[in-house]
This record gives sequence, C-alpha cells and structure tokens, in this order.
Amino acid sequence: MSKTNIKIITKHLINHNYCQNVNMKALIVIPARGSSKGIPKKNMRRLGNKPLIAYPIEKALKLKDVLYNHHFDIVVSSDDEYIEEYVSLYPDVRFINRSEKLSKDDIPLGPVIYDAFLKSSTNYDFVITLVPTMPLLSVETMKKAIKKYLSQKRHKSLILVSDATHIYWQNGKPLTKRENRQLLDPVYQECGGIVITSSRFLKTRRQILTKKPCLYICPPDESVDINSWFDFILAEKLLNRRKIGFKVGGNYKAGLGNVYRCINLALRFIEHESYFFIDEREKEAIDVVKSYFFKVVKYKTSSQLTTLVKYHGVDVIINDTLGIDTAFAAVMNGMLIPVISFDEPNKNCCALTINPQFEFSDVSTNNLYGYKYSVLREDVLMFPIKNYPESTKNILITMGGSDPEHVTVQILKYLTNYKNITVVVSKYFDKQDKQKINNLAKKHGFCIAENVKFMGMHLYNADIVITSNSSTVYDSVSLGTLTIAIDKVKDEKTHLFSPFSGAVMYLGYHKNISRAKFKKALKILCYDIPTKTIMYNYLVKYAEEIRGGQKIVKEKINEVLNR
Repeated sequence: MSKTNIKIITKHLINHNYCQNVNMKALIVIPARGSSKGIPKKNMRRLGNKPLIAYPIEKALKLKDVLYNHHFDIVVSSDDEYIEEYVSLYPDVRFINRSEKLSKDDIPLGPVIYDAFLKSSTNYDFVITLVPTMPLLSVETMKKAIKKYLSQKRHKSLILVSDATHIYWQNGKPLTKRENRQLLDPVYQECGGIVITSSRFLKTRRQILTKKPCLYICPPDESVDINSWFDFILAEKLLNRRKIGFKVGGNYKAGLGNVYRCINLALRFIEHESYFFIDEREKEAIDVVKSYFFKVVKYKTSSQLTTLVKYHGVDVIINDTLGIDTAFAAVMNGMLIPVISFDEPNKNCCALTINPQFEFSDVSTNNLYGYKYSVLREDVLMFPIKNYPESTKNILITMGGSDPEHVTVQILKYLTNYKNITVVVSKYFDKQDKQKINNLAKKHGFCIAENVKFMGMHLYNADIVITSNSSTVYDSVSLGTLTIAIDKVKDEKTHLFSPFSGAVMYLGYHKNISRAKFKKALKILCYDIPTKTIMYNYLVKYAEEIRGGQKIVKEKINEVLNR
C-alpha cells in the first residue's frame, strides 16, 4: 500500500473517531487570580482595547458556535471582585468564587480546576482549562486541539506546546549535540494556554495533566505566554499585526520598479505579515519577489484573486500596477478591505493614493503626491547624505531592471574616452545588449556589475550617477549624489521632478540626446564648480525632504490599516 493511501486512510479514521464523539459535554474553566506579582492586576490589564480576561472568555464563546455538535459550559474561577463584575457582562459565563486558600502563589492549577469542576457539575465528558495569559491563541487552534484529543483514545489529557528546539547548556556542558537546529531532535516547551482533561481522571486524581499527555504544537505567533512585562509588550505588538496584500505585476519589458518598491515597503513593515498577489503570467515579477523570501500568491483571474484575498484574511490591499482595476477595487471596498494605490489616477476608489511621480497634481491632505513620498530602497537608507564632491572620478550607469530601448549601450558609446566607468547590467537585459556591453567593456576598460543586489552601495560610492528618469533618481538624490536623468522610455517624460527640481541634470528622451549634448552635460558636472555647488545644495535639501517623507508614507499606510 502506498504512503498516500495510508495517509488518506489514517485521516479517514481520525475523522471517523471524531465524528463518533458528537454531543459530548464539556466544561471550560478560565482560572484568573486577582493578585499577580509580576504584572499587578494582570488579568484586568487592558491589552489592545479590552482586558486580558476578555480574550479567553470571548474565544470560549466562539468555540461554542464553531463546535456546535458539543455542549460547552463556561466558568471563570477567581478571587477578585473586579473580575467578578466584569464577567457579569457575559450572560453565558458563570463566575465561581475561588477561596483564599486556592488563590495563594504556591497553589498549582490542578486543585483550582477541580474546585470549579465540583462547583459546576461533574456530569461532563471532559474539562478544558483555558488560561488568560495566551491572548493570541486562535479559536482555530483551540478547535484543532480539541479534535485531536477526541480523535484518540490513548491519552487522557492534552496540553499545548511550542517548538523550542535549540542547543541547550547546563553546568557548563551542552545538553544536545552541536548541530544545525534543523538537524536536532525536536524539543517542546509547555505553553499551557489550553489543557484538556478527561473528567474521570480529574475526579480520581484531582489533577489536569497525566504523566504522558497528548501534545499539540501551537503556532509560533500564537504561543506568547504573558508572564512578564516583556511578554505583555510582545503580545500587544503581535495583536496589532495586520496582513498586507501587495497586488503587483511587471516584466523585463514593462519594468520591475514597482515590484521593487513594494518589496521595500514590505521590508519596512516588518511588524505586519505581507503577501504578494501576482498574475501567474508575470514570471519575472514572481522570481524577484521570491528572491526576497516573501509569500507569493499566484492567480489566473480576477475572481480567483478575490477568493485568495479573502482566504488569506488580508486587511488592506496595496496596489502598484500603474492604475488599479476599478472593478476589483469596488469588490475590495464591498468586502471592507481598503485599497491603497501607487501612481494612481483613480483616487476616488482608493482609501489612499501615493503618487511620487505625479508632481503638483493633488494638494489634498488625504493623498500623498510628489517627490517627498517616493519609497526609497532599504539599502539606500543605510547610508548618510554625502559631503560635497570635491572630485568627480567614478561614474555609475544604471537603467534599472530593464532597458527595452537599449539606452545603456547608447550612453556607453558616448563615454569611450572616460575612465572609472561602472555599468549595472540586469539579468533581464536583452542578450544582444549584454554582448555589446561586454565588448565595449573589454575594449575601453569599463567595469560591469551584473545582477546587483546592494544598489545603495553603488549609488553611494559613485560621484556621478547616470540613470533613467524613474525611482532610481530619488535614491540617488537622497544620497546627495550628482545625477544625470534620461527618459529611457516615453512614459518617463511625465515624471516632473528631474526637469523642475534643479537638483538633477535632466537631458530628456534618449532619442533626442546627441553625443555632444551628453558630453556637455557631463563636463558641467565634472568641471563647472558654481553649477555643481548649486546642484549639491539642492541635493541636500531634497535628500532631507525625501528621507523625512519615508516616515510619513509609513504613518499614512498605518492609519489606513488601523481604521
């Protein structure tokens, strides 16, 4: 019999055993002392917008709805009058007064749960202990743990554990082999967020855990157990975590700048979970995102995209596809999922539009327009604004991830008499272009940087950057690097920062740039000190403003997330 068939049969047997355990009766006990030493009044401390004790109560009530084929009674055991009054807000939850003796620091949970069990009714099939100190524990995890317990006969109790596999030391000696973590035998740490006990065992032993309980592994992001202020702060951060769905697309012909912009945003929102929704035909975009190890969700149709957004529980969509599908935006708005869009003309269907390239086209406070709100590369922000360049020796040429109109080759032919030239070549460059660039490099001593990852370093080390009139202009300017901007495609003519800022030497569309015009511009940047000084002063001004805008972009997106 194949392994696949064995798995199917095993799964069927588990489901069969679980289905046989219908109409069972269970008691959920939530133990909540009033006197906590580590965090005073911990169970009534506000976490998010409600006290800690509210989390297990509300999840227990939801559990009743999810596992409707069982009967659940819910009780809170406490010695605290404040907690007693709060519990009265929930008609389906009964308060059990805990004695002073059972509220001491050295009393384990077993006697407390047994006391609540006796004061309720002993006519239960099993008892669930649900502690308040794991507020991130989901109803789904609770449901799966209960199903696992009911689907087996061997264990009379179940406890939640988290993976704690690591190299441990004691008395100066390692307790485990010194191997990579992935190769070590798994080690589990007791969470205790939920403990399930058979009523018969609890009656006879007055304990909630057998010597060999069934273990259920808790997801890492749900396993925070609040025993200290550090745990409390961590739980609060994780509780505020949201799911961001980036809808992007791109290829080597159309360009991949928008894909990199969303990657840099995702890197900045480390406190949230990011998903990239990409049309399965956009293979280059998929490859780029996967190289940064973000979750890629591929789709074929708009209806499938909607289904996947709903399935993953996305809280906000960030669209960067040069104009959103208004029908898709309407569906998202109908699902109460706000849409944020970049370089977006259809602002009426979006909660927020961020349009760095569209200067002067909107002055409202609800949207972000202009150079200040360009999303810089993360590796650019690792470097400071440079000092005034006394010399201009090192020249960097970078036309981004694609160069469909062969501008790199054109510019290199203009620079055959110059030294210290570095040219960035992307993997998506045309094969013939790559060969021409290699030939020019060999003949004239140019340096080729292929498939560059750490672009910030190259932009910072250059004295002059020659680039397309796109997002790289903002990266270069934010470092204080002298910059020549060229429209590598006609669409870039609409980007107004370069021609109007005074911080960039703008030459226009590449087909209108002669060798003489290009050399004249380069000569000015190299030798015209007054012009170079004026440009540098503008560079510093704009660099500070663009860097300051990074914080505003994040704040605005967080405002939408937290609405």
